[in-house]
Amino acid sequence: MKTLLKRLKGEKAIIVDEDSNSLGMAEVVFIRQLKAEATTIIGVSVSSDIAEKVSSVKILDIEDAISYNGDIKNLEDSVIVCRCERVTLGEIRKCIKNGIRDLNQIKAITRAGMGACGAKTCNSLLISIMKSEGVKIEEITDLTKRPLFVETELGVFAGLNKKEGKDISFSGF
Repeated sequence: MKTLLKRLKGEKAIIVDEDSNSLGMAEVVFIRQLKAEATTIIGVSVSSDIAEKVSSVKILDIEDAISYNGDIKNLEDSVIVCRCERVTLGEIRKCIKNGIRDLNQIKAITRAGMGACGAKTCNSLLISIMKSEGVKIEEITDLTKRPLFVETELGVFAGLNKKEGKDISFSGF
């Protein structure tokens, strides 16, 4: 995967919105891997009219993504799938063996995806586990996406937290 990502810089990649609808092609201008968070940030150059719509970059074609099973079958049930809520692989497998195909239902039963990260880490793991257990991708109901939630002081909305002409953003950036 690292080699593939290194080759992407300077190349064109498919960009998509939050529902995976294609928004066209864009040049990859930087790639930054955050090892501690197990996350990769891919920066693309896009026009301002679609900048707010771009959510992700597709680096695999759909056939490769559907056929990928991962190497999950040999993992022990004690492996943690959701770090925020400490949900194990065994708990997820039990749900799947009981016929559950809706990730929202698995979330309600196990709390996987209810933690601080909002399922950013475990959503893809849950899908990979389903596929490794023999569930077809078409049978899986994905998690409902929730809007970003950030605690904000009311004074920010009232414009009370301004410093001499500078606006302070909600995120502090």
